[in-house]
Amino acid sequence: MMDGRRLLWTAAGCPPVIAPDGTPVPRDESPARCARCGVDGAPFDYGDVFSEAFWPARTINQLQGYGGRRFCDACAWSVRCLPLRCAAWIAAPGGVWFLAQRDVLAALLDPPEPPFVVAWPRYGIAHGGEVHAWRAHFRGGDPIGDAERLGRLQAKHTGIYAETAYSRDRYPLQIDDVLSITVDRALWTRLARDLDVVVRLLHAEGLGPRSIRECLVSLSPPERRSLALSRDFARLTAPFRAHRRAQWWEPLVALLPVPDMLPRAPKVVAPVLPKAAPIVAPQSPAPRAQLTLF
Repeated sequence: MMDGRRLLWTAAGCPPVIAPDGTPVPRDESPARCARCGVDGAPFDYGDVFSEAFWPARTINQLQGYGGRRFCDACAWSVRCLPLRCAAWIAAPGGVWFLAQRDVLAALLDPPEPPFVVAWPRYGIAHGGEVHAWRAHFRGGDPIGDAERLGRLQAKHTGIYAETAYSRDRYPLQIDDVLSITVDRALWTRLARDLDVVVRLLHAEGLGPRSIRECLVSLSPPERRSLALSRDFARLTAPFRAHRRAQWWEPLVALLPVPDMLPRAPKVVAPVLPKAAPIVAPQSPAPRAQLTLF
C-alpha cells in the first residue's frame, strides 16, 4: 500500500520542497521520523512546512500522528505546493492532472486505474485559485517571473490529508482539509443522471444556478413555481430523500452541471510545459512528466 502523499509526490516527479519564490527550502538531514506518515528521513521542521501560527485543533492528530514535528519530502511538498490548493487534481503513477471545476464530476465518475489520489480544494477555487494556478510553482525551476508569481492564496490544504484510492468503484475524495467523503461511482452516476431531469425542470421555471442548487440540496421546491412543478417536484425528488443528509450529498449537487453557468474561465497554459496540449480525460495513458493546468 502506498501512502497518499508519497504517491502524489512521486507522480509529480519527486520535486524538491520549495518556498513561494521557487527556491528550495533548506534541509536538515539529522535522523528523524515523519510526523505525518512515519517514514524514516524527515529533513523539514514543522515551521519549514507550515506557519508556526497554524496549529489546527481538529486535524493536528493527523498531521502529527507519529509524533514529533519533522516531515519527509513527500509530506512537506504536499503542503508547500500551492497549485494543490488552487484547483482540483488527480494523481496516479503516470502523472498529476489538474481539473477545471466544470470537469470535476465527469472525472470522478471515470477515474484512472488505481492506485490514485484525488482532491477538490473548494475554498481555494472559490478565492480565485483556479484562474491563477498557473502563477504558482508546481516544482522548483518553473519559469514564473516575479511580477506574475502567486506566492500565497486564501485556501485550505488538501494534499497532506488526501488518501490513496485502491478501487475505481468506491474511493476517497478529499475536500479542503475539512472533509473526506467516499465516492460511490455507480450511485453517483445514477443520481447525476436522475438529478439532471430536475435541474432541467427548475431551469425551465427560470431559476438560476444558485437557486437550482439550493433546491436540490434541500429538496424543497422554489416558493414561486408553476402548477406543473408543484405537481411533479415531490415525485421527481422522492428517490433522493434517502441521501439528502449524507455528507456527500451537497458536494455532489455542487458539482452538477447546471444551465446558464458563468462563462468558462480562459484556458491557461501552465509554465511547466508551455506547449503541452490540455488534458482531456484523466483515464488517458499519462506520460511521466507533469502536463498542464486545464
